[in-house]
Amino acid sequence: MRKILKGAIDKTIAGLETAKKSLSGFADEETKLKRREMIDLDRTPEAPSIFVPSYGEIERLDDDMLIVNFMSKDQCDDLIAIADKHNGWEPLPGDKFPAYEIRMRELGFWEELVKHWERHIYPIIERYWWPMEMYGIRDAFVMKYSLETQRALACHTDASLVTGSVKLNDDYAGANLVFPRQGVSNEDVEVGKCILFPGQVSHGHECTKLRQGTKYSLTMWSSRHPGDIGGGYGTY
Repeated sequence: MRKILKGAIDKTIAGLETAKKSLSGFADEETKLKRREMIDLDRTPEAPSIFVPSYGEIERLDDDMLIVNFMSKDQCDDLIAIADKHNGWEPLPGDKFPAYEIRMRELGFWEELVKHWERHIYPIIERYWWPMEMYGIRDAFVMKYSLETQRALACHTDASLVTGSVKLNDDYAGANLVFPRQGVSNEDVEVGKCILFPGQVSHGHECTKLRQGTKYSLTMWSSRHPGDIGGGYGTY
């Protein structure tokens, strides 16, 4: 059950209108062409953004679970293509729940991701979960499930204050992100939308068994305290 959050975040939405206008150029063909070229070129600081501001309606998926705009369908396709071209899919050493992943740092999107969260996601989180404060982004990685490699992921919690999860494609069967305690899943969540939830204690989650196709997703962990950096770049 989803309930549209209205009024509670009006000030946040108003503050993001400037960012909305700045991305209006995404609709023109020249910008789309440049973004498509990212697949064939090495990542550079001048490459167009792959994220969109979280303006518009913010949805409530369940208690303490929000859905916000994060990426367009084309941007999701681009990120999948870039990750597959990189082809560095491997579990993080020492991970108790290993998965086939590529860090956003390795793809060259880390700084852009951090700035996007600071500008567009922090205000939503800190307003909804007031009086908590954000300390930074801890880790971010693209995940891949396939019939030849990993098909599922056991129920677990995250080393993350607030986690963000984005479905990058939907042309597969099975492999739903399920929250057993809450009795909800991301099955009906649109591609490019980001689910925000407290990742460390109350919202354990799992990926059910993939039956057909290949699934891609983007997972983002936030720091639990100042200086908390993970993903092989600090303490886990």
